Amino acid sequence: MNRIRSVLFCIAASALPALVQAATSEVSPASLLVVLEQEIHAKPGEVYADIGKVDKWWNKDHTFSHDAGNLSMQMAPGGCFCERWDGGAVLHGTVISLRKDSQVRLQTSLGPLQELAVTGVLTFTIAPRGEGTVLKLTYRVSGVPSSGLDKWAAPVDAMLSEQLRRLASYAEKGAPE
Repeated sequence: MNRIRSVLFCIAASALPALVQAATSEVSPASLLVVLEQEIHAKPGEVYADIGKVDKWWNKDHTFSHDAGNLSMQMAPGGCFCERWDGGAVLHGTVISLRKDSQVRLQTSLGPLQELAVTGVLTFTIAPRGEGTVLKLTYRVSGVPSSGLDKWAAPVDAMLSEQLRRLASYAEKGAPE
């Protein structure tokens, strides 16, 4: 069921305007790399702070509880990118590196990748550009060949592209849409 939903999401996402520059590369059954870049009309410090407000911009359709308000991210080394609701909880990732106003890095196997026992590193790199910011998102996932990560590359790229667009909108307008 999750794979069907992922494929349908990819089809729907391909119809959206291309606001995010994307490149999925190094795709194999044992690895994938997604690199996305988005210009944001907000200062780097604001974008950095907004990354930690994941409950405000992450799409509820990509949560286990179907409620983004259940998400939180502690912006500190070892901090939890977690989802908690009555009757359940998920550790989506752990903050492993922070550089104020310039980088947030998490160790994370997002969503259905958790059951594949793969290792992922998600990095948000923030750089000033003119009056705004360029936000680069890099997600590298590695596993064993039987992980079948090549089949997950397109859905992961589409999901992360959507999240990056929502984060940019939240940083610019205070709303993810």
